[in-house]
Amino acid sequence: TPSVTFWGAGTFANALASCISPDIKIVMWGRSEHSFRSPSFRVTTTRCVVEAAQSDVWIFCVPAQALRACLTHIQSINVDKIPLICMVTCKGI
Repeated sequence: TPSVTFWGAGTFANALASCISPDIKIVMWGRSEHSFRSPSFRVTTTRCVVEAAQSDVWIFCVPAQALRACLTHIQSINVDKIPLICMVTCKGI
């Protein structure tokens, strides 16, 4: 089953995730329990970078000023899987 990870779990990530086909597994990564907004659809939430990094597609929905820290955090765990598609949808400065 194809899967998509949203790096970020706020309102914007939830809005984008709601547009994904029901046939695709959605994983939402947040840095703390307080990061997650309650989605009204099927989604797996995780704080584990290793679990989140297993998806075929990565969509970054963190604030623009947090993107470097997010990427550094992913790099620090030596992720073996490379996503097929990587999108950056960050906003704000």
